[in-house]
Amino acid sequence: MSRVDPWHSVVDEHAVSEPARAIDPRYSALVVLLRHSALRWGEAVAVRRCWCSALAACTDVYEEVVESSAGPGSGCSATPAG
Repeated sequence: MSRVDPWHSVVDEHAVSEPARAIDPRYSALVVLLRHSALRWGEAVAVRRCWCSALAACTDVYEEVVESSAGPGSGCSATPAG
């Protein structure tokens, strides 16, 4: 029996690529980012394009979206960037 590492994705590429192609192209990168990263939802939806480097294969996280009774807002991320 193989052990599943909780820090690595258990969703295969095909299960992500089909929905990513089927949705609005503005959101397909978010679906792929979530598949290949360990970002939490609030961090992923706050990511800005300028924080992503395809050449370095990394994404820096500086803030996250936090939902409250007043609605969604942004704040500093609890996860250190880098």
